[in-house]
Amino acid sequence: MKRRIKIPYRLCGRTEYITPELIKTLKRSGCAQVSTGVESGNEHFRETMLNRKHSNSEILEKCRMIKDAGLYLYTFCVVGFPFEDKAKMEETYNLLKKIEPNDGHCSYFFPYRKTELYRRCKEANLLKSPDKMAAITNFYKEPVIKMTPAQEKDCIRMREKILAYHAKNRRRYKRQKRVTEATAHLHAGIKKSFFVTYYSTVVLLLDVPLLYKTIRFVYILFGIRALKRHLVKNKP
Repeated sequence: MKRRIKIPYRLCGRTEYITPELIKTLKRSGCAQVSTGVESGNEHFRETMLNRKHSNSEILEKCRMIKDAGLYLYTFCVVGFPFEDKAKMEETYNLLKKIEPNDGHCSYFFPYRKTELYRRCKEANLLKSPDKMAAITNFYKEPVIKMTPAQEKDCIRMREKILAYHAKNRRRYKRQKRVTEATAHLHAGIKKSFFVTYYSTVVLLLDVPLLYKTIRFVYILFGIRALKRHLVKNKP
């Protein structure tokens, strides 16, 4: 790949198959991104409902391997599973915060025919009518199985919360990449000082919403006052 095709590539990898040797090989071959499925942050639910027997600590370890190798980490997760409550969805969000992926996506659960989860949904009468199922063309539109209004509200809010978290990480990665490329020619000591100053400022302004909002309010307030003085001064 790297020698003949010379194009960076990305792939999906299950947690249990990711090893240090594989990561090294992927890096040498020109891989730029590894996507992996977290699915749910509750270990018991993930094992009994999704037949994924790896632990949260194993997911964290494998994701750390990917990031430490300099590969872009993209994670997948799902909300709206049958028998999943708000607490379980919160566990998914909390696990993602520990992983700190560069990017990711969250979809709603979709009961595909002839799968074990489809059978369980059918037995529990969680499937919507055929007409409603046919109208849902993908697993990004809305929760697919039957829920109470409160459950559906929690599900939608949690997906939006997870997507917002991924968007924040994506913007942070892009800022870091731009700064890294812009300072590549600088001396190591100067570069280090610049990074410390830059990221301290960015983290305070962008990752602490209250401080950012306060500074923004003060800036706007003084800006309006300055504009008023300018208009009065230049009044014909």
